[in-house]
Amino acid sequence: MRIIGDVIKRRRKELNMTQNQLSEKLGVSSTFICKIETGFTPPSEKHLKAIEEALEMDFSNYFTTENQLLNKWKTVINLFEEQQLQPEDVKMLIHFITNIKKTG
Repeated sequence: MRIIGDVIKRRRKELNMTQNQLSEKLGVSSTFICKIETGFTPPSEKHLKAIEEALEMDFSNYFTTENQLLNKWKTVINLFEEQQLQPEDVKMLIHFITNIKKTG
């Protein structure tokens, strides 16, 4: 849930709102907001709805993106398992992917 925490933090800062101000709007502690933003504590559905309202935003797009990314990773993992790759093969693929990401 780190992605949601990052989104909350970014939107809160766009609104020039502190963690204390958001926590007051929600009736929770600023420590709780910090834990959500850092991904330490996942927000409940109730808190997500309150955060959406307080920050004037909609999280539905973020959940879709996160689920799509998770499904892509599951596909990659299944491919690795099907190919019965050796640890050295996995290291080589990680190196290859890292280099592609760096070059753009």
